[in-house]
Amino acid sequence: MVISNIYKAKRVIIGAAILGSFAITTSVSAVVSHPAPYPLVDEWNVGTSDNYGWSNYIIKTGGYGSASSVKNIYGFVKSKASTKYGWANSSSSREWYDVRLDGFWGYWRF
Repeated sequence: MVISNIYKAKRVIIGAAILGSFAITTSVSAVVSHPAPYPLVDEWNVGTSDNYGWSNYIIKTGGYGSASSVKNIYGFVKSKASTKYGWANSSSSREWYDVRLDGFWGYWRF
């Protein structure tokens, strides 16, 4: 009786460890870059985390506005934002048919 309880406890512990390793597994990819040409000062934060993607862009040079977007693998816009001052933040959850999410940035003069 004691041996069967120990055997059951071992199975439960091993099962919990296996399931826990799958539950904790996440995939995060993030990049911070400065893609605009000199002399423009900017910052772009883009990345993915499991089924979520984001693109945040700011151009700090006066007289320029910021834009960002998130598109799926087919080029359909899932989210977009633009602003004259401050961060343009766009983000989206990935659906099964999106396959992949990509972030984009842009700026314009006003």
